[in-house]
Amino acid sequence: MIKELSRFCEPLLITPEAANAWVEALSQVSARQAEVFGTKIELPGMRIEHGVAIVPIKGVVAVNVSPIEKLFGVVDMADILEEIEAAEKNDQVSAIVFDIDSPGGTFNGTPELAAQIQNALKPTFAFTSGMAASAAYFLMAASDNAIAAPSASVGSVGTYAVYKSIAAALKAQGIDVTVIASDPLKVAGNPLVEMTPEQFELLKERIEAATKVFHNFVTSRRGVSPEHMRGQVYFGNDAAAIGMIDAAAMNLGEVVAFARQK
Repeated sequence: MIKELSRFCEPLLITPEAANAWVEALSQVSARQAEVFGTKIELPGMRIEHGVAIVPIKGVVAVNVSPIEKLFGVVDMADILEEIEAAEKNDQVSAIVFDIDSPGGTFNGTPELAAQIQNALKPTFAFTSGMAASAAYFLMAASDNAIAAPSASVGSVGTYAVYKSIAAALKAQGIDVTVIASDPLKVAGNPLVEMTPEQFELLKERIEAATKVFHNFVTSRRGVSPEHMRGQVYFGNDAAAIGMIDAAAMNLGEVVAFARQK
């Protein structure tokens, strides 16, 4: 559980509601339950229809996903990369369509996967009929063609992290905790330490650095204006109007048919 929960101390590209649900789910399942059930979870994989590879991205995305996370439908970016590589090597595949319904995920791994999508040799299409937010939109922006259903939710360009301090609560209970560190910055974000202004600035710089990567990528790929990258979520038609996506489509079938013509 330590590795899974430690993700939330790093910059996140995910909607706050989904992040809260992720933490809540992890806190209620033991590692043993994950060992028994998590390894049996088979998330939807790539399928090929009429020469088009359809790669599903359905759920939170992260790297090095554990069985306990897969139990809750967290998608491993390494699996997505493997499917992209398989589609690229398949002579029967002429295009790749990413079928997205995701609130986002971690910053870690997202720029690298987006670069792989951007550099794919075959035409790529990203479509959502549900949600492509934050990290999922990062991946959508990397595709040659970004398409959404009119009522789909797209965007949420931004980054954040959550740090909780229990130092004051422990002190109120009469529990005195002593943390010895080589430097105060070494324990920035540690829940047993009350955050200092210097620590806050350090962690804020990490968020700003991650956000800059996100903003620069979306700007270079889509030309979206800064005022539309403040964390807002747009419906498909509105996202098309501001250049966040290329066009709207009613369903995945329309996108696959369009991809076949390319």
